[in-house]
Amino acid sequence: RWGKAKWSFSPNKSVVGSLAFVAGAFTMSELLLTWFTHLGCLSVDPLGSAWKVLAISVGCAFVELMPLGDDNVSVPLTAAVLTALLFGAG
Repeated sequence: RWGKAKWSFSPNKSVVGSLAFVAGAFTMSELLLTWFTHLGCLSVDPLGSAWKVLAISVGCAFVELMPLGDDNVSVPLTAAVLTALLFGAG
């Protein structure tokens, strides 16, 4: 069974689950950035900004680990704030 190794500070969450979260968030975000750039909706270099996308993905995975209430609210809010900080709000 996958996910036997748990985080000591968040015993209901697995290390594998967190890694899957980061991998999925990063992959889908890069695909969406590439698609929206191709369509002309964004002017972002998806490969050049991969480190920013990775930082946002890791930040969201960390927030998802914390018992901060409803992670269906805290994770998207974290993504929005980190995106505004790293990519600019305008």
